[in-house]
Amino acid sequence: MWTEGLRSWLLVVIAACLLVSAPFVDAAFRRSCRCGRQLVRRSRIVGGRDAYDGEFPWIVSLRINGQHECGGTIIGKRWILTAAHCLQRATLRNLRVRVGEYHLYQAELGHSSLDLAPEKLLLHPMFGQPKRLSNDIGLLRLASDIPLGEFAVPACLPSASDRSLYASGKNGTVAGWGYVRELRLDSFKDESLSTYMTDVLQKVEVQLMSNGQCNGLYIEAKKSIRVAREQLCAGHKEGKKDACTGDSGGPLMVLADNTYVVIGVVSGGIGCARPLLPGLYTRITSYMPWIMSHLRSSR
Repeated sequence: MWTEGLRSWLLVVIAACLLVSAPFVDAAFRRSCRCGRQLVRRSRIVGGRDAYDGEFPWIVSLRINGQHECGGTIIGKRWILTAAHCLQRATLRNLRVRVGEYHLYQAELGHSSLDLAPEKLLLHPMFGQPKRLSNDIGLLRLASDIPLGEFAVPACLPSASDRSLYASGKNGTVAGWGYVRELRLDSFKDESLSTYMTDVLQKVEVQLMSNGQCNGLYIEAKKSIRVAREQLCAGHKEGKKDACTGDSGGPLMVLADNTYVVIGVVSGGIGCARPLLPGLYTRITSYMPWIMSHLRSSR
């Protein structure tokens, strides 16, 4: 466990860095600003397992009319990164961002989660063009600051020059509250819907793939989908581990300098954890100018 003194020091450093800049990173920034660091340590996602409370304190639950809809990522004092398709049904009135969440529908142990209202919803202006999941990225500006703490820490975003974060074969982590297995209407009969869902934050490791590798798998599976350069592909050839319904908008993360860097946003795919059909993610480096233009304009 962190000592109270070290934890307090890290919170001061994080707060100071957020005053200077959004946490897009190079290696020096990761070492100095401490974004993407867990402040709680211990001494579904398809094919995954439970995360522990506080393991990914930058992940939030986007709730429409009180029900979990999508994931999102804290990237600033008032800013949440998510997928544009997650905001299509959202309004300033029906959407709330739950910070510090672990159990979706139970009280947290030892700390409280907090619902915050948005004041601005921003879908990328080219979302859905030319294809349905093109430019699938969105931002939320909150009406009040997120109180930083053990269970609310900003994520690190990638610098455009750090291509090593996307190396093919590298392991990434996806976390969220989505279905733990694919809901297929052709096989869904008398089972309770609850057997497909989880109320505890899940995590799973996926393997990053080049767009060429991914397109090759889609061709092998006789699917017409093709990965655009603004997208990222991750999963396993044999399937079994993947993001699923309800995980959309959440982060795809890699470890760099003992720090989690969010390199992708869960966007879509064909089914969940099927062989030859890895998941599709929005590639964050392709949208850093758009993200930063909004974060800087709000100062």
